[in-house]
Amino acid sequence: MRTRYTVKEPDAPHFITCTVVQWIPLFTRKPYFDILLDALQFCRQHKGLKIYAYVILDNHLHLVVSGPKLADTIRDFKSFTAKRLIAQLEKDEKTWVLNQLQF
Repeated sequence: MRTRYTVKEPDAPHFITCTVVQWIPLFTRKPYFDILLDALQFCRQHKGLKIYAYVILDNHLHLVVSGPKLADTIRDFKSFTAKRLIAQLEKDEKTWVLNQLQF
């Protein structure tokens, strides 16, 4: 997932979209979906992320969020989530998906 936005007013709600590389449909199974939910919950509880709305689709998610240091929180959310998704893919032996992500 990449970042193309600038947070100018961290306390104002921001609409954010995060996509999977090459639009690979990762969020079709519960373990991958749960990784996103757990990461959002962690950011809410420990980083002050305020979540107004979210939608998780098979290959991306939309968020309406605010919070202190919002850009840092989103960066950390994406980094942590990517690492956990890769670990789950390795556990599930999804080599095709791992190869696509690596490419």
